[in-house]
Amino acid sequence: MVNDRILNYRIVVFCTITLLLGVFVGALILDSLFLTIIIPAVYLTVGIIVYIVKKKHTVWILALCFAIGIASINIDNVINFSGEIIGEHDFSARVAQCESKGKVVLEDIIVDDKEIKGKAIFYETGLEIGNEIVAYGNFETIPIDVFDTYSGAYKSESINYLIKYGDTVYVEEGEINFFEKLKKKITDGIDVYTVEADAGIIESLLFGDKFHLTEEDDELIKNAGLAHVFAISGLHIGFLAGIIFWLLKKIGINNAFSLVITVIVLLGYGVVTGFPAGVKRAIVMLIVATIAKIIKTVNDGLTSLSVATGLIVLTNPFELFDVSLIMSVCAVLGIIVFYQPLYSLFSKVSSNKIYQYAIKLLVTTITANVFLLPITSNVFNTVNVLSPLGNLLILPIITVLFVFLAPVAILTAIYSGCSVCFYIAKYPLIIIRAISKLIYLIPYSTIETLGMGIGTAFYLLAFFLLSRYIKIPNKVKVPVSISSFCAYVLCVIFI
Repeated sequence: MVNDRILNYRIVVFCTITLLLGVFVGALILDSLFLTIIIPAVYLTVGIIVYIVKKKHTVWILALCFAIGIASINIDNVINFSGEIIGEHDFSARVAQCESKGKVVLEDIIVDDKEIKGKAIFYETGLEIGNEIVAYGNFETIPIDVFDTYSGAYKSESINYLIKYGDTVYVEEGEINFFEKLKKKITDGIDVYTVEADAGIIESLLFGDKFHLTEEDDELIKNAGLAHVFAISGLHIGFLAGIIFWLLKKIGINNAFSLVITVIVLLGYGVVTGFPAGVKRAIVMLIVATIAKIIKTVNDGLTSLSVATGLIVLTNPFELFDVSLIMSVCAVLGIIVFYQPLYSLFSKVSSNKIYQYAIKLLVTTITANVFLLPITSNVFNTVNVLSPLGNLLILPIITVLFVFLAPVAILTAIYSGCSVCFYIAKYPLIIIRAISKLIYLIPYSTIETLGMGIGTAFYLLAFFLLSRYIKIPNKVKVPVSISSFCAYVLCVIFI
């Protein structure tokens, strides 16, 4: 019964894959109105014919998902893009976000007395969130390039323009919204009771902000393989949701009402952090998993991940090309596919609680990196060899630290006097830095690569075939997987 139900859920997975393919194709033909109309029309026609002749619902549904994918990215482009703007223009805007090295994100942009859609990148020091600016600058339109990670990241946030400084910036202190005030109240409390370097780590851990993160700490975090911890992701959502569920359970709140309260809190957290891809993915998966538990049905991780990815891309199609979403989905996919078989293999060695905990951390790190390896190698040209060690030694400390910091941040948002508790964070941060430095000093902890190139295809093929979801006899699966992996190794060595 359970297996039949899971098989029925698989159509969701195929629908999501087809939807993503439609978005990808839609991005490639975005400049061609003819192809944008004709390709979905052909697929839908074929789907209808197959349904009429063969009574096959699947082909019709997949054709529809493909057409929706193409339509969604075109609709999003019309809604959030005013067209190409180049050259020097007078403009006014509001500062929506401040990043490192004087980089700010502008919104509510008016160019030559005409309001434009989307946001822009601007470089100017001394600005704060909420500032209203008037300036004269040189506009460049950020191109849509599905193979460029920076272009994908910008378009996913509706950042369409780069403005190079041209003349004096006139700044007025504008208003900030409710969530911006909450965040500022918390960060002000952190700044008062911690030194600048510690404040940078705490703000990065809580909000994903690397604005005050020192270059030394940033380097240590990357080399220890902990960058995913300091960029808001599903890990933070898991921690926060666990704290909320535990507290609500202690006071006797039922699962359904607990889910509602937890989702409201997490949505608020998402707004404060800017709703990065990992947060959206984790929230949707949490909702699906909790609903499955409440209605006593099967919680299939692959289906939950597909639902989350599909909803994210439907609401923001350009996010498909953002490396942060790709990494988030790939990490979870690796865990879903390979965690249980690998854990079952190593857990038999000993029943010792410490060993079991260590194995869970190691297996989670290893399986999460199965599909992340091609991304880090091809996009960032680096591989963190010792990331399992960093996660094993440091992640338990960070877990305890986050569980401490999250309630303190919430209490500080209510009463600023509670921010004095942030001072205590200095002690675990000393330990985290010490361990990170030790890992950093180990030779070849991080290896620079030239990318996998064509070997990526063989690498992914090998691991996809090994998946328990691929129903091929082992006598075929194993030799083909080994051959694919050998081909990947040869490509890396010789190409």
